[in-house]
Amino acid sequence: MKLVFTYFRHIVFASAMLCSVAMYAQTNIYITHPTTPETTSVVAGVDSICFTNGQALFRSGSLSKVFNAKDVHTMGWKEHDLLRKQIMPESFRSDFDFDITFSDADRMLAGQAEPIVTQIEDKAYEDFVNNSAWTRHLTITYGGKTATVNGNVDGVEIQIDGNHVVVNSMAQEVEYTLTGNAEDGSFKLYGSDKAKLVLNGLHLSNTKGPAINNQCKKRLFLVLADGTDNVLTDGFTYIKTTGEDADGCIFSEGQICLSGSGALTVNGQYKNGIATDDYLHVISGFVRVTTSANKGHAIKIKDDFILGGGALHLLAQGTAAKGVNAFTVTVTGGKLTAIVTGDAIWDAADQDYSSACGVKSDSVMHLLGGEIRVLATGIGGKGVNVGQQDEKGDDLIIDGVNLYIRTSGERLQDTQGSTSPKGIKSSHNIEVKSGNIYVRCSGGDGAEGLEAKHDINFWGGKLRSYCYDDGANAINSEIHGGDIFVCSTANDGYDCNGGLYINGGTLYAIGASGAQAGIDNDGKTFGMNGGSVVSVGGYSSIPWDSKSNQASVLCYLKKAVNYVALVDADGNNVLTVKTPGTYNPLGVLLSSPNIQVGKTYKLLSFDTLDGGKEVGGVIEQPQYTNATTEYEFTPTNLLTTLGSKQ
Repeated sequence: MKLVFTYFRHIVFASAMLCSVAMYAQTNIYITHPTTPETTSVVAGVDSICFTNGQALFRSGSLSKVFNAKDVHTMGWKEHDLLRKQIMPESFRSDFDFDITFSDADRMLAGQAEPIVTQIEDKAYEDFVNNSAWTRHLTITYGGKTATVNGNVDGVEIQIDGNHVVVNSMAQEVEYTLTGNAEDGSFKLYGSDKAKLVLNGLHLSNTKGPAINNQCKKRLFLVLADGTDNVLTDGFTYIKTTGEDADGCIFSEGQICLSGSGALTVNGQYKNGIATDDYLHVISGFVRVTTSANKGHAIKIKDDFILGGGALHLLAQGTAAKGVNAFTVTVTGGKLTAIVTGDAIWDAADQDYSSACGVKSDSVMHLLGGEIRVLATGIGGKGVNVGQQDEKGDDLIIDGVNLYIRTSGERLQDTQGSTSPKGIKSSHNIEVKSGNIYVRCSGGDGAEGLEAKHDINFWGGKLRSYCYDDGANAINSEIHGGDIFVCSTANDGYDCNGGLYINGGTLYAIGASGAQAGIDNDGKTFGMNGGSVVSVGGYSSIPWDSKSNQASVLCYLKKAVNYVALVDADGNNVLTVKTPGTYNPLGVLLSSPNIQVGKTYKLLSFDTLDGGKEVGGVIEQPQYTNATTEYEFTPTNLLTTLGSKQ
């Protein structure tokens, strides 16, 4: 048995050898397993690989993961995926080459701030540090045997025990600057008014609690000084104060408003990286947060998480861990990259499984701008998860964001319950108005791209979803616009369990061969009223003539072909599409404003394209020879069915 590792060039290792390969820090390795169909595991953040005694050992910091050599086919930066080439039109394939990595270039985004709100009546006005006056200043320098304080403010009392600093403030408009280095120190604030905390090259570790602990219920303005690197680390265990919450390396009872163009690293060893009992508003800055605790969170927010600028790198490596967990999530700008690697775990309190997730909201989520990238590798892992189970109004709104989701986990099912991996999941509705969505889910049964427990509606935007299970799944769906491509290697492309209305846009759906469909709505109401639709699979659901005003053609072929062409009586091209060359039988549904009732058409098949350009799976100006006429027909109704799936 040999292992082939794609590392700029192919290197072959005998499985019995002892061989170690050092990696660039935080490199994602894609492992293809010799199964049919091929499956993939993703090991996130690999620092080194050791091959010995028929095993491959992957190390990431203090964590490790082992695979038997017989379970490994190829390894590389990008996924080895033969099915993509076999069943997917070429113009879509590169859409799924994206990877989720922590890019050092994101540090350049620190100074790209959310535009300041200048209208005092705007509810976000108070969140911007420049909209408040700061007339009193104190500097606390950590280092040596004890921290020192420069400045004196009436109404502010400071207690110092070594490098542990406790501030009691009754003053207003106070700015605290923290600087220096301490391996056993902390900053704790009690107060009655908002405060500004400037981190100016601060390296602070607390072995028995949070590094920064704000017990004031007012706003904490956390400012990262320009050009500085700041590092905060909490302890693995906490000595807690009776009557006080504190469950993060940075903890605040009040709101946290984070800004500045510096950098901050938060090492959450106890449970969470950044936690607040109110809301977090990230305006600018570069922040890297890590946690490895079970059920830990890089960012844990009791109320709202708001991202308007800057860049976040979130690494959560514990079971059921989260990159972001908040009551509501709003993203209008900035960039968030989350890598979560933990498996699902049974939650006795909720009597349900809790899964790891990149971005989780307990209520609504509005993704209105910026960029989000999520890699979830654990069993049952989710990229984006919105709302509580079947809770009405917990909607996901996508309108302007660039969203990249990659999951590789498998379904977990036992006598207690089950949980499945999802790229994007909503307990209620998903509304897509604009933006770009790229989803890749390869983890087996249940690994779906988009799942809404109620409706998915498209008004615009771009979707690319490539999954083992359904590319998209909902109860009802309306498509009014947008550019949609969905592909499943083992189930339906676009699965709608109730009413489906297509009124505009483009939809290209590929389901698996055999008993799976490109579009499947269980025979429920299906209206075709506009747009361009291609459905490829073993079969397809059919539009209802009574609910449609645009013609459609559904054809079945009892053989495998590479292309299907619909031409008029004179041989002029109407619609030519690429189909998987291995599906037998093959079901293809075509709908276009160019198909007219009462005109005569031919349905052709051929295997070789001599000329033309593929755009979104559709061949423009196709040229071919040796085409076979499968059907010749004249539609008398809006739906024409040619052949049968039996």
